[in-house]
Amino acid sequence: PRRVVISKNLVAFANSGEDLRIDHIPLEEVDFVKSMESDDEMEKSKIANALMISTIAGGHNSGRTYHLQCATAELCLDVIAQLRELSLAAKKRKEAKTAFAKSQYRVRRVFNSLPFQLTSASLILLNF
Repeated sequence: PRRVVISKNLVAFANSGEDLRIDHIPLEEVDFVKSMESDDEMEKSKIANALMISTIAGGHNSGRTYHLQCATAELCLDVIAQLRELSLAAKKRKEAKTAFAKSQYRVRRVFNSLPFQLTSASLILLNF
């Protein structure tokens, strides 16, 4: 078994009894989280209380799919709900940062432009 830690930014995996993180999933890169319920009795015994986390293709995990198995069905449903909520919140935070980063880029581009620099230098020189 592995240890799974869910924070507001990522899902981290470690071997049981160790503190070293062996893998992680940034929550803003989670494509979807779903239960692995099956109607087939043979499959149902193999994937009882399991969930699947799929990541986006261009992200840190390159579209990898993770399969996790929980101790109980209630815990599985709770983890799915929590991961969906945290993933949505992480995506919203990333979009907000992206909008701010875009505005920073535009301001930096104007500030570093030659006409702005020449105008600023001229105004400073005219003050003397």
